[in-house]
Amino acid sequence: MSTIRAPVIEEPARPVREYWADANRTQRTNNNMGGTDADPVPNQPVKEDWDHNLVVDDYKLKLHCPKELEQELQNSTR
Repeated sequence: MSTIRAPVIEEPARPVREYWADANRTQRTNNNMGGTDADPVPNQPVKEDWDHNLVVDDYKLKLHCPKELEQELQNSTR
């Protein structure tokens, strides 16, 4: 029992929705509104909704049970 090490489980990085900050699509921001305070304009998302949702779903799966832990549980004799 003294040789058993605790598994190292890294928490996955939380996905952040990114938007284009300029019309040329060269700068990114996490703010969904651009323009001025008097005249706000919605920024265009970098990824489509479905693509971003896939990233979020993957994050949720990794947060629930990391693949390394899932593999360990499958190899367990119990």
